[in-house]
Amino acid sequence: MGTELKLLIAAADVAALRRLALPKQFATAKPATRLLHNTYIDTPELHLKELGMELRVRRVGRMSIQTLKAVGQAAEAGLHQRHEWEARVGGPLPELASLIALVRAANSAPRATPTCWPTAPC
Repeated sequence: MGTELKLLIAAADVAALRRLALPKQFATAKPATRLLHNTYIDTPELHLKELGMELRVRRVGRMSIQTLKAVGQAAEAGLHQRHEWEARVGGPLPELASLIALVRAANSAPRATPTCWPTAPC
């Protein structure tokens, strides 16, 4: 289950936010700026959107990661929870067979949290 905190802030207020002590207390690493290239994929009939799901391939540097996001709980105060499955891919297109395997593995193991990100091996 992924948990996201989404906030909206005016560009003029970013410097003030960065000076606050509270975000620094919960940081697990030094903040970094990265250029992300995202491609969202759906059928021409928008089947995934109708199901409340998203399929994305994100490129970070030379690495590409596919992410399938399932229907989640409604966002409250910027907090949103839903199941997510991620895996590295060889290029800009999703590799559906590996996503299917991740979803099946998660459904057969009660606490499975498959993830693959620069700090976690696939």
